[in-house]
Amino acid sequence: MSHASGTAFFVSPTILITAAHIVPDGNRKIRAQHPGSTKAPLDPAQFIKSRSVNSFECTFKASGTPNVDIAILEVRGTFRATHYLKPSDFPLEKDDLIDVVGYPGMYTEIYVTHNHHIPDLDADTVCDIFSLLPKFKLVISCGLVISGGIMPRYRLSTVPGMSGAPVIRHGEAVGTVFSPSCLISRCTRGCEFCN
Repeated sequence: MSHASGTAFFVSPTILITAAHIVPDGNRKIRAQHPGSTKAPLDPAQFIKSRSVNSFECTFKASGTPNVDIAILEVRGTFRATHYLKPSDFPLEKDDLIDVVGYPGMYTEIYVTHNHHIPDLDADTVCDIFSLLPKFKLVISCGLVISGGIMPRYRLSTVPGMSGAPVIRHGEAVGTVFSPSCLISRCTRGCEFCN
């Protein structure tokens, strides 16, 4: 059985949003780690089986695919988040300052070279990248929007594992990270969870 991992965030005490390419449908077991941890489990397969990590199961509720890379999950059980982000449809504009909060997963020097178009990485640069985006540790990446609109682009660092992470402006979730090519998706369907 294959496993996928990414970042999700609460938008109410029981509703989470993540990337649909991580959870495309309800045909798989979905387990989330309790919020507040600065470290994610190293192995998604072991995380699914383990009961030692404070976690809870989720139910798949909806997806924006194929047009929007957003999946909506609901807590299954008694866990309730005491803190969550308010979703906003605030239109991002050029030079807006945004934050992405997520957990880098397994990525390699080859991934960085290929996806960020850095042909000749020296050892110091690789070391800098791995220290700025440590694997399986919660990071905040801050940067500027370089073009606005329905699919804004931004200049900040993301890597695999950060898919589904919230894009935050002024304390509100304005989108999710859905690809290492630095794009943001937002729910444009007007669903009950995102209004």
